[in-house]
Amino acid sequence: MKNRRLLIGLTVSYLALVAFATLGPTWVVSGALDLFRGMTELLPGSAPSPSSLEFAANVAMFVPLGMLLLLLAGPRRWWLALLLVFGLTASIELVQAGIPSRVSDLRDVFANTGGGALGIVLGVLATLLRRRVALLGAAGVVALGAVLLSTTGGMVAPPLARAETGHVAAQLDYVGTYWNSRNAGEYGALDTTDCVNFASQTLIARGWEQTDQWWHRRSPDGHHSYSDAWISSTALRDYLAGKPELATVLDASARDRVTPGDLVQFDWDSNGRPDHTGIVVSVADEGSGAVIRYASHSNDRERQGVDEALAKDGRGGSYSFWHLVD
Repeated sequence: MKNRRLLIGLTVSYLALVAFATLGPTWVVSGALDLFRGMTELLPGSAPSPSSLEFAANVAMFVPLGMLLLLLAGPRRWWLALLLVFGLTASIELVQAGIPSRVSDLRDVFANTGGGALGIVLGVLATLLRRRVALLGAAGVVALGAVLLSTTGGMVAPPLARAETGHVAAQLDYVGTYWNSRNAGEYGALDTTDCVNFASQTLIARGWEQTDQWWHRRSPDGHHSYSDAWISSTALRDYLAGKPELATVLDASARDRVTPGDLVQFDWDSNGRPDHTGIVVSVADEGSGAVIRYASHSNDRERQGVDEALAKDGRGGSYSFWHLVD
């Protein structure tokens, strides 16, 4: 009886955590993902894309819940625990559809249900081995670890920017896929001057449509042609300056308004003409103040700090941002 009370308490606490992470302030999720991303960077191989990272985090979040629900229902009613997991994640996605700062995604249902199913399988195996007490302790430890992961991920480095909406997530997913490679078959590649070509591609992924001033063409024989605004930092700046419905320029003093998906442009020699363009991928407090990180081509970068870029090799110069209108 005492163990069951503890189990109920753990389950209720973990359900509250899941509700807070999926329906509460968005900085919790962003902070936890940043921490999770930092952990994956310690592993060998290339870093996972943002979508893969989010999918893995969704799976991991529901493993403890599956274990806890299995213990409550009992191994013979594993199907009930699975139904509860599915019902919970489906309900979360339905509620998220009505929250402007959240994005409802069917893939999250699969990820969460898969994580819950994995937890249920682990729970059944453990109970069959008559390790119910040990499993209860393990579930408690896992649940506590998940609580610490989410809360410390948010408290240590709460992002200052708003949550990514669906089209911004698609843009950043494209960044994560191609920051260190080239989608040359679709858009061509410009060797050492590909930064704006890459930035333009991410805007297409975001949902922007080409215009008579900003465009890319691919001929049947595979030849690629571009407007100046598609491949030139200066021309892109001039194009966006005439499109207030698309973007608003921000100087360094307005960096608190920068959000993921915005563009950053560097003027290395301070001559009034930007030389390099990147895509903002995160805005977070990393202990020493707001740190804005970007990805870019030419010198391929995945998460370069904008201030770090200016200080690199004593380069100096200045930067500005284009805050994109949703």
